[in-house]
Amino acid sequence: MAYYSRLAALGYKRPSYHRRPGSEPLLALTVGQLVDWAAEEYGHREAMVSVYEGTRWTYQEVRDQADRLAAGFRELGLAVGDMIALCGYNSTYHYLTALAAARAGLLLAKVDPSCQAPELLHCLRKVGARLLLAGNDYYPLVLSLAPELEHSVPGQLFSEALPSLTTLVLAGDQSQPGAYLLKDVQKMATSDGIKRIRDLQECIDPDNAVFIHYTSGTTGSPKAAVLSHHSAVNASKFLERCLNPERKIHKSLVQMQCCHVGATLNGVLAGLHGGIAVVFPSAKFDPCLSITTMEEERCSLLLGTPAMYVDLVNKVQELGVTLTQPQVALITGTIVSEVIARQIIKVLHLKRFVPLYGMSEGVPFFISGPEDTLEQSVQTTGRAAADIEVKVVDSSGTMVPVGTPGELWIRGYCLMRGYWNDEEKTKETITKDGWLKTGDRVILDEDGFCKVVGRIKDVIIRGSDNIFPREVEEFFLTHPDVADVQAFGVPDARWTEEVCVYIRQKPGSKIDERQLKSYCKGKVADFRIPRYIRFATEFPQNMVGKVDKKKMRQDFLQDNEFLKNNEALMNKFFEGNCDNKQNILQ
Repeated sequence: MAYYSRLAALGYKRPSYHRRPGSEPLLALTVGQLVDWAAEEYGHREAMVSVYEGTRWTYQEVRDQADRLAAGFRELGLAVGDMIALCGYNSTYHYLTALAAARAGLLLAKVDPSCQAPELLHCLRKVGARLLLAGNDYYPLVLSLAPELEHSVPGQLFSEALPSLTTLVLAGDQSQPGAYLLKDVQKMATSDGIKRIRDLQECIDPDNAVFIHYTSGTTGSPKAAVLSHHSAVNASKFLERCLNPERKIHKSLVQMQCCHVGATLNGVLAGLHGGIAVVFPSAKFDPCLSITTMEEERCSLLLGTPAMYVDLVNKVQELGVTLTQPQVALITGTIVSEVIARQIIKVLHLKRFVPLYGMSEGVPFFISGPEDTLEQSVQTTGRAAADIEVKVVDSSGTMVPVGTPGELWIRGYCLMRGYWNDEEKTKETITKDGWLKTGDRVILDEDGFCKVVGRIKDVIIRGSDNIFPREVEEFFLTHPDVADVQAFGVPDARWTEEVCVYIRQKPGSKIDERQLKSYCKGKVADFRIPRYIRFATEFPQNMVGKVDKKKMRQDFLQDNEFLKNNEALMNKFFEGNCDNKQNILQ
């Protein structure tokens, strides 16, 4: 830019700020209106395929099915603005409910299907859901929270633990006390009711809230991030244009769970924009079923998380198959290393590898475009999304020069409206000027490409040395026998913190802690060499499908070697008179 180059001659440094103008105007539409548009634009083209359920719907059938369910919701007494919750794995009913709720003017909170009783209780209480729609398998879980259900009339639940919840709807054929079946709710719809739903579409404001996605809860209980119709429609339009610029993609394999914002926008809504059928190979991720489905259904677009792609690569190599259908792989949920990215491209025979960076609080922030080089796609998270502002700041909130690490802040249409019923946390996250603080430590270059180098709060402080887990993880991924790695800090009686890593080995590999530490010698500073190295076949995940380092750390605090080392240090330091060992090792 002429401004920056002229000022550079005077000694000014270009600030880490970027805004890329969009090639298309933003839309003032609702999700419900997008369903109408897709039904008219794509008509009898396939919109949704659930392979394991044997279901195929066209875009017109999707609108008809969604309107029947929306009218059924209204017959249950739900009104515009009411809150409902959805809990279940990828399925026909999960896809349908998201669109039906939007058509009915409801606000839908998507609960992670792997939730346990305390998590489900928190999520329902947090938003005050009036209705919960879930699979039949969830009935015992709901009953454990609301035992009154067993003796209730459907739609008239009075629960002490869940005072807002009045209605439970089950997707399946097995009737249960106090609950409606989904198919019966759809049957409640009348022709007049469906007409009212279609007339309603002009009355819903695009700025109204439509979806709630729960955050990962790494710093406490999950927060409820509220997304508006305007954000959802425009973010998904931009994503579809980026993934499908030549409009040649007709089917996407959705492997991540639809409770995540990534699947909602990149899968369900992007499919409506571009006529891309959403294909569910299974309820839960299964690499064998994904491989079979992508070939048989001719899915050219893959949606998944880094862990899913690692499993896909391993399974493809194990089976010795050659994939012919995948062209584009969107990878979201967390940042993937260059080493893993290149292996994914090689084994899956991809034409494009598309990292997407966003959060439950907003998507997209950065994405790799069709014009990007291979190096840009595997070494960065792509360029800033169109029509949003990004900047990188220091600890005081002042912009840093281009190429300097700092915290990423975002402002624009893609952001959440705030956290539901949590003004304090919303103010902590979004400034008065509308900037969302991501908590991520990044480097922004002059062209708007971003490289994530860690989390602001994830820094491990060993003595006086700062160590970023991301840097440790990237180093270990250069080892030929390491498939995946997670690094985090653990308390230490001498250094305050030490580095701990958990390793997933590649199939057939046999490496031990001693070999890995020897591998570090001469390649990284001694203080960066992990004190503890452990091995795992899989990593625990939190409610939004990300690796749960919080749980890994909590579990590690019971490790025998860790406890013995620190006890010896504390006994020596306190001469055996320390009564607060557990408080020190937190």
